Amino acid sequence: MRKRRKASVTAWSTGGPTSRRIRWEFASHFDARGMRCLYGRGDHFGSWIAHMDVWQTKDGRILARFWSRSDEVDWCSYEVFGLRVPALDKGRAPADGERWIPKCLRDEYDNWVISEVS
Repeated sequence: MRKRRKASVTAWSTGGPTSRRIRWEFASHFDARGMRCLYGRGDHFGSWIAHMDVWQTKDGRILARFWSRSDEVDWCSYEVFGLRVPALDKGRAPADGERWIPKCLRDEYDNWVISEVS
């Protein structure tokens, strides 16, 4: 029997890395001033837009935020562990777009979108 692929409400042009070492944990709301923005996206669902931003702190931690300008949306913040992105080691944002965004974070973003839309 073939393994069924989970349906997604958000579109990704490439697959993301999967590893048992890569994981996320909820984080306190953070102020991104002084951090480097590594990735940002906005997904349109009618008039509502869901956003995902990924940041790197000065000490190398990777933080992500799911947000919207809608007043009725709960923002979520996460810290990503176990993610190795070669371009980050050289002090610049990854050149390969979304390819390095881990599948576990993509899935959590998808779950957040579903919870906010319904």
